[in-house]
Amino acid sequence: MGWVANAFIILYLWMVGNKNRWAFVAGSVGNLIWMFIGIKHNMYDLVFLSITLVVLNARAWLKWRP
Repeated sequence: MGWVANAFIILYLWMVGNKNRWAFVAGSVGNLIWMFIGIKHNMYDLVFLSITLVVLNARAWLKWRP
């Protein structure tokens, strides 16, 4: 499952480099997967980081409005 999350994070970074607004959706999906993994393994530091990054991705999505 971590490989899938990492693939979304890599896709996110690639898309941001191409100035594609949908990058933030890919980043959020990757972070939501990491959040699920963190909850499953009681890694609450990872859960906190994932939640924070999802919020920041949502903020960036709104700020990149055309």
